[in-house]
Amino acid sequence: MIKRKIASLFLGITMLCGMIVPVHAHTDINMTFAAQKDGAFIFVPQNVTVADGIAESFGYSMPQNVDYPTFFDALVEVHKEKYGADFTKETAKNYLDISESGWITKAFYNENPAVGYYINAAMGDTANIAKIAN
Repeated sequence: MIKRKIASLFLGITMLCGMIVPVHAHTDINMTFAAQKDGAFIFVPQNVTVADGIAESFGYSMPQNVDYPTFFDALVEVHKEKYGADFTKETAKNYLDISESGWITKAFYNENPAVGYYINAAMGDTANIAKIAN
């Protein structure tokens, strides 16, 4: 009888701990990224690793229901790669910005860019919800 109570208590604690752990794991995505302007590369094709939440770490607001790496996370990572130590949380919006509705308003230091992009051969959605995946 006591063994069953101990086993039940252990099982209950195990289940409770499972609920405390975050529901999603931060997933890093490896991808190839390239960007062009006026027919020339402003970011030559190269592999980058994109982490979910990098946009938030640079001070950008993202939708609360998004718990996966987005195209905007990829843009933040690429800007970090391109501009190095000059691209910080304090200076990020000088290089890259996004509207509340998820449209890119600045990229690679260019205001009001005409941005179109494809993810796995499909046209992308608004940048703050467009999911990237391996």
